[in-house]
Amino acid sequence: MIWSTWLREHCPAGATAPQSPAPAPPKQDEDEVPSSCIPLRFGRSQIVKASPEAIAPLPHGDDGTESPCGQPGVLNSIKCWFGWGKKPWPLPPDDVFYGIKLTPDDLKDYELGQVVKSREIFLTPFFGLDADGLKAWQLLFVTTGGPKASPYKQVTVTTIIVPANSKGDRVIAYQPKTNSASSLWRTSYALRAGGSQSSNSMSELVFLGPMLDRGWICAVSDYLGQNDAFGAGLQSGHAVLDGIRAVIEFSELKIDRVKVRVVGYGYSGGAIATGFAAQLARSYAPDVEAKVQGWCLGGLPVDLKQIATHVNNTLVAGVIVGVVQGLANTYPQLQQYLADSLTSAASKYFSQAKLTGFWSVVRASAGADILGLISGNASSDPSYFKPTFDLMTDKVPAMVMEENRMGADPKQVPRKPLLIACSLHDEIVPIKAPDELVERWGKGGATIEYIRDQLSAHALLSFTSYSACVRWMGDRLEGEPNEAKAGKPWIRNLTTTLTDDGDEELLGKRRYDDLKKTCERRQRENFWC
Repeated sequence: MIWSTWLREHCPAGATAPQSPAPAPPKQDEDEVPSSCIPLRFGRSQIVKASPEAIAPLPHGDDGTESPCGQPGVLNSIKCWFGWGKKPWPLPPDDVFYGIKLTPDDLKDYELGQVVKSREIFLTPFFGLDADGLKAWQLLFVTTGGPKASPYKQVTVTTIIVPANSKGDRVIAYQPKTNSASSLWRTSYALRAGGSQSSNSMSELVFLGPMLDRGWICAVSDYLGQNDAFGAGLQSGHAVLDGIRAVIEFSELKIDRVKVRVVGYGYSGGAIATGFAAQLARSYAPDVEAKVQGWCLGGLPVDLKQIATHVNNTLVAGVIVGVVQGLANTYPQLQQYLADSLTSAASKYFSQAKLTGFWSVVRASAGADILGLISGNASSDPSYFKPTFDLMTDKVPAMVMEENRMGADPKQVPRKPLLIACSLHDEIVPIKAPDELVERWGKGGATIEYIRDQLSAHALLSFTSYSACVRWMGDRLEGEPNEAKAGKPWIRNLTTTLTDDGDEELLGKRRYDDLKKTCERRQRENFWC
């Protein structure tokens, strides 16, 4: 394929009607975004004009004429893709479509999974992704947020991508690697052409391409919810299941609700959401579970407490900051705990986590002894917490981390097949936690294929395991026999998940060769990164 399409939004200014009888969407003061549509194609341009009465001003008064995303030509297309335009689409907090200001009371008459409003979009273009034949929508739907003891209704977004060769009955519930406690870094915003963060879509589009090539509808979830609760597995699992409900009921897709088959996929932060969806499906959404054929999880963060001690005083110690702040976004008592317990010097790092992306947070706290666990720690690197507080044992954070520990409830065991791929030398996720989870779920009767990869670390495994995941998902969607059996986990200890069995075709020759060379080098040098 060639990078042939430069696309920008076209959508009605107002919201579409809910998919089932319901009250009108809650009123909001701000104006909606414009419905003008100007798709831009590499090497040529096509302008589709909208009637003046259909165009409403952007929140910042932009009518689209000053933005490169609203102008024909290759140069303007490049500016649009890199977010160099004067007036890109407003960020989620400034875009009323996201409903960030909605309250539970505004949503009291809506059902879980019900679509509040929708818009058709154009996707951010990507090398190797031919967007000419793709259609895409974003849905704002209702889900459950908050702690287990006091849940409430909230909204979030899923981005649906439909390839031209779709049969309309094969769906991937795709949970991206959205590792941020900030509303500024939502995957849905990056996927929509014409925003200021289009380059952030790269880490997902490279994985979405092969799925779309197979004709699978992909629903990419903003599973962290209305309050961007990074690390909150309970809330994320609810959002995944309600998102599947919304996709199946969305009338524009014309999905065959009888024949539809769904598989969930998630890596790293996306695996938290996917894993919780798998274990919650039976009790929270049995209607969704009936459509699901399996769940594929990679780089699986199971136990937040184990992760915290594993990454403390390492280059990725900032993971603790991002996750704890993400949890505090949806647990008010944890936010109060942070206000009471953080040192003045550390407070700025947690405030930063609400405004920036994952790697900025990680870089800011690289090598820090955040938990104060290192004996004889120099005064220049104190714990981030005051001496009388302990993040690992104090009542409030301990309760929150336990509530979001995957597999903590022995009654919540996934009933649909699972593929889990983890690394023995993961710098973020200690292998002990997924080992224990597989054993625990296996005893509960789950059907699990579990890959333990020796050569890959956290980021590398997302690529080396991907082909195995795609093949496994394809088999589940087509009803092929599963080699794993209920209650007897099939544990595979592999030097590397990367194989010669079609991986080069799926990953592309250059990426496959690079991954193979990296694995061979690590095997020679016994080097784990």
